[in-house]
Amino acid sequence: MEVTFSGTLDYRSLRRAISGHSIIARIFAVVLIAITVFALGTLLFVPQPSRVLPQLPGLLFPGLLGAFFWLQPVLTARRLLKTSKLLQAPLSGVATEQGLQLTSAYGTSNLPWSVFHRARPLPDSVLLYQSAVGFYVLPRSFFATDAEWAQFVSWARTHVPKPPSTFLRSLLIWFALLGFILLLFHFVDRA
Repeated sequence: MEVTFSGTLDYRSLRRAISGHSIIARIFAVVLIAITVFALGTLLFVPQPSRVLPQLPGLLFPGLLGAFFWLQPVLTARRLLKTSKLLQAPLSGVATEQGLQLTSAYGTSNLPWSVFHRARPLPDSVLLYQSAVGFYVLPRSFFATDAEWAQFVSWARTHVPKPPSTFLRSLLIWFALLGFILLLFHFVDRA
């Protein structure tokens, strides 16, 4: 059986794919924004607000950093589409149980499923990772029918190797970074 697909990657699909790729950063962003909201909320109960006003920039910094992490997929997708001729070009291909044949204006690649580092099926696209950070985006809109999409997702899930999960390790690194930032602000505020 063969599944054919074709299309041109659009901003919305790329942004959603990058959001799916950077889920840890999005969780970190929510935590930073929540800390800022909590810290600003506690200012309502301070009897002498003038004492706290010099610390206001330190209280706002985690929220601004969180907003940056939250907006990162939007900014990255926009920049990638503006600067990458490969992403702007139409892509077509054929998927089989053995692998993929990808064709664009710049060439053709025949890739067995085993060359991919991992596959990450999302509700409206599949990310096929060549390495820990580089990936192909194949959105649902590239496929003609739901049956072809379902078959492609099934092959990606079953034939692409599954690397060990790094979710917990990544989460711990982000929270260690958050702890370091909070400690840094604690000592800066004391100085």
